[in-house]
Amino acid sequence: MLFVALMLLLVSFLVAFPMVAGAASVNLTATKQVKYTNDIGEMDISGWNFTFGIWDGESLVATATNGGTKDVVFPELSFETTGTYTFEITELNDYSEEWAEGWTFDTSEYRAVITVTQSGNELVASVEYPDGYPSFVNMFDDGIWNQKPRTPNTGDTTSPYLWIALFVASTILVTGLYLKRKYDLAG
Repeated sequence: MLFVALMLLLVSFLVAFPMVAGAASVNLTATKQVKYTNDIGEMDISGWNFTFGIWDGESLVATATNGGTKDVVFPELSFETTGTYTFEITELNDYSEEWAEGWTFDTSEYRAVITVTQSGNELVASVEYPDGYPSFVNMFDDGIWNQKPRTPNTGDTTSPYLWIALFVASTILVTGLYLKRKYDLAG
């Protein structure tokens, strides 16, 4: 009888507190771009590493770099209980003033809301970005480094094709006069 009572107690406990297999995990992601302030396009960031952070209030939970690409993938976050977890994703401006000359860093903060639910004996995590998908865009004022070359304004707006046509016409005229004179003298 004691055995049956213990079994009933164990079954009641398992029904009230089901066993969950493992933790739910999720990888938060973001994108990175650098644009020129003079609208000449987007900078190729191959080989450029920028650092990003996931914050839980004032605590830095995880960091990641873009690895020289546009994609940022944070280390896996694991959750062992159901619930809703809110984090902030930011770019960490940890660059020296000398290096940062000409840069305007993106100070955006994106919320990531992770909802952990139980499905059967498993925990399942889903991610929502209420502020939009994290996309960080830095601006670079390159001064004169990448501006299109400018020709000096001399006041002449004549097409170069006109000058080429005049050169060809004068060459033909001079050659014709030379040949005419040569035949007139020989003849």
